[in-house]
Amino acid sequence: MVERNVAKKLTKTELDEWQGPKFYISHLAVKNPKSTSTPVRIVFNSSQVFNGISLNACLAKGPDSYINNLMGILLRWREDRVAMVADIRKMYNSVYIQETEQHTHRFLWRDLEDREPDVYTILRVNMGDRPAGAIATEALYKTADIFESKYPSVSKLLRSSTYVDDIVTSVPSMDLGIQLASDTDVVLQKTGFKTKSWLFSKELAPRINMALPADSNGDAYFTRVLGVNWETVGDKITFSVSLNFSKKKGGVYTQPDIPVTDVPRSIPDVLTRRKVLEQVMKIFDPLGFLSPFLLSAKQHLSETWTYKLTWDESLPATLHKKWVDFFSHLADVSTLEYDRCLKPDDAVGHPTLVVFCDGSDLAYGDRKSVV
Repeated sequence: MVERNVAKKLTKTELDEWQGPKFYISHLAVKNPKSTSTPVRIVFNSSQVFNGISLNACLAKGPDSYINNLMGILLRWREDRVAMVADIRKMYNSVYIQETEQHTHRFLWRDLEDREPDVYTILRVNMGDRPAGAIATEALYKTADIFESKYPSVSKLLRSSTYVDDIVTSVPSMDLGIQLASDTDVVLQKTGFKTKSWLFSKELAPRINMALPADSNGDAYFTRVLGVNWETVGDKITFSVSLNFSKKKGGVYTQPDIPVTDVPRSIPDVLTRRKVLEQVMKIFDPLGFLSPFLLSAKQHLSETWTYKLTWDESLPATLHKKWVDFFSHLADVSTLEYDRCLKPDDAVGHPTLVVFCDGSDLAYGDRKSVV
């Protein structure tokens, strides 16, 4: 953080001469074994209470309207033949805060040494702050406004196709995509932002350097786009499921996931409402492909209420069998795949949306606006 100019150590003179407000926040290490770039992250707790008050209690959250519609972004990502995605590196830490704010973000550090800790301060937007998302997004939108006249396509991209630090869209051709990505990098760097890399349809690896073609040896490359699994070489939307009934320690399961080949025999003999709900809630399907399948799980969950069970009571045999059947079929979800692009190669003109609907005593659909 010091090397990236996100934090600095305060000198004794700076500590003695500062007459404004000051506040110290705690920090802890959070592990994320699934992340290759940041397996351990330092998290600062701006909600920590001292003498009845916390830093976040003094900060306004900011409007939710800054966040673009998730479904709208994903549909535009599926619209054209070439998909392109990127994420902004350390987006929150790209925006500076004023001196008064810096001193209300003091923290202690001593490198595990047995001595009095040094006092540091955070110089940029902290992820744990209530308005962090709104501040960083406003800075990104301000970037779009500044360069709108010179880079109108980039401005539109930053305004309508970003979701926090993710940039997600699709374009008619690879040439247009590479040009748009290159222009976007130029614009972002002018205001302190920077993308990690760009990934395009039909490519094996992200383009770290836009001037060089991506290598490909014919293997698939899987990544996640706003919660959706994307196989880039085949340009397919796929699904990955995991079953794990072991206990958690530090937010991480103590045992590995159950292999697909071991389902259903590895499903515990005792299932509870808490256990089955945890497995269902792990399934994130923003495009709704799995809705018909997940409907059965919701029906089973609803049925648990009729038995008036507590969260940790064993489910009766009839319900246990239903859940074993559901989890057994859940393993088959990983074999499904859909074309990422909605537009056929010979498409002409605008598409027509055809909708079918029917009534049901068990479930209903909710119509949502998409922009």
